[in-house]
Amino acid sequence: MARWRATVDRLAGFHKAVEDALAAAKHAPGVARVPSASGTLELHDPEIRKPDGGIVVSGGRLAVAPGEYVLIRGASGSGKSTLFRTIAGIWPFASGTLKTPGGFDPMFLPQRPYFPLGTLRAAVAYPSAPESFGDERIRAVLGDVGLDGLRDALDETSHWGQRLSGGEQQRVAFARALLHAPAWLFLDEATSNLDEDAERMLLDLLRSRLPGSAIVVISHHPDPAGGRTRVVELVRGAALSG
Repeated sequence: MARWRATVDRLAGFHKAVEDALAAAKHAPGVARVPSASGTLELHDPEIRKPDGGIVVSGGRLAVAPGEYVLIRGASGSGKSTLFRTIAGIWPFASGTLKTPGGFDPMFLPQRPYFPLGTLRAAVAYPSAPESFGDERIRAVLGDVGLDGLRDALDETSHWGQRLSGGEQQRVAFARALLHAPAWLFLDEATSNLDEDAERMLLDLLRSRLPGSAIVVISHHPDPAGGRTRVVELVRGAALSG
């Protein structure tokens, strides 16, 4: 009975927290999205908060130009991932202005990629349909990201999200980025399961294959691009600078 009561209390607390967050989101203004005349992505005067009202980012400006490579750094809890969610338009607890260039269609690589049930081909092509890319193209990018052993398993159906290691899953996410070649790419600790050499190799690969793409990276390694990166430091509760 005691264990049952503890479980019920936890579920009730979780349910209340979800309801409180939904109620707060209804009254949150959200970031205003307007066109950017310069073609640069710009976040002006943001106030990004937690659902309980705590300030994560307050004021300042962040600008990212096409083809630029930016590293976002900061202590745990400084708001790095929340900043990405705000730019993606899925974080309602924020205000300010986001200027987006024409055709802004960003791609986000999270720390733990999503894997649909089905073939490896479908997993690598996601979120596009499996038939969107030819066999040779998919095999080539798998080899590029260090997954040569999977090149002949394209039509094999499996729980790939369970079968692959964390590092292999993240390499698949990089293969997706190479296939889709987005003009705006955001990596939210997308190399956390890889060592620094592998991280640098994959980031260099993105930069060489996607020279016109803006790449914004959150990394737990101090300098994943060998000093060739513009660095933006986040301090919780402080203004953006960059």
